[in-house]
Amino acid sequence: MRHLIVTSLVVSFFSASVAWASGAAMTVFPSTQGSSWHYRYSTGGSYSVTVTSASPNHFTEKQHGSVHAKLRFQRSAKGWVSGDVGHTQTMNTNGHKIVVKILHASGVVVPRTALWKPGFTWSFTNTDLTKMADHQYMVTANTQLVSNSTITGMKTVKVPAGSFHCYRVRTIEHVITKVKVGKVSRMQRAKIKITEYYAKGVGLVERKAYHTTTELTHYQIK
Repeated sequence: MRHLIVTSLVVSFFSASVAWASGAAMTVFPSTQGSSWHYRYSTGGSYSVTVTSASPNHFTEKQHGSVHAKLRFQRSAKGWVSGDVGHTQTMNTNGHKIVVKILHASGVVVPRTALWKPGFTWSFTNTDLTKMADHQYMVTANTQLVSNSTITGMKTVKVPAGSFHCYRVRTIEHVITKVKVGKVSRMQRAKIKITEYYAKGVGLVERKAYHTTTELTHYQIK
């Protein structure tokens, strides 16, 4: 039974950490306050993204769905970078309440629009510490993510929200998560291949990862 509990918590933590770290890669181009996007999963369920505050050099978005999270971004010469380093927040994922602190982040999350062209590459790294109390167990986890993305071409993509001429982005994420449940530790490693389609002025249109396709159902740009 203890093994099953540990395995369940590892999966929950790993899912939360990957969602937190890669969620930024799902950030949309427009960063105007009040803009929102709604997506559905091919496996069932949905989630939404809303820009809750924005200025020329900063913006914040909230995600609601299987993972509830708030992500902050700062403008740099190369595009939007993470503004979450040093911040702690409470997330809810798979029925668990998890406290997450971003320890380190570097690289570009979303390149500035002028750089988007086939062949362009960028990278992003993220390290976080998560904690959760589950009944009699205190659970902690350290997650390291390295993400490398390349714009491999253009493609017209049709989703419930409409038909869009998109940039095709291939991303490979290397994720290492060390979870400790009480005195029991476990290491989880993954190499994740992601294909995303972005349309200028709209943002993320479609995403394929984990044998799941995510599609834009409707959106509103303020």
